[in-house]
Amino acid sequence: MGWRRQNINDILLTGLFLGIGLHGYTPFRIVPIFVAMGILIYLLHKPARDRRVQTLFALLLIVLVSVVVFLPCCVIGWLNRAPLVIGLFPA
Repeated sequence: MGWRRQNINDILLTGLFLGIGLHGYTPFRIVPIFVAMGILIYLLHKPARDRRVQTLFALLLIVLVSVVVFLPCCVIGWLNRAPLVIGLFPA
């Protein structure tokens, strides 16, 4: 909805809920790949040619917000060497 209506609040909420999902539910960590694939497919369509810069900016916002929300989980896991995070960041 955020791309169609060009609503920045929807894009920020996407990043927020993506970060919350990553923070709380381990199998949810596949979802960022699906988001990136969806945006890539959108960028490849001809009607999206006019909105490529806007779409990449929206992707950047989604990534930034989700990383900020997910970062405390990564830091705590990194400091405690949780097995979940060790796979993400090998020492």
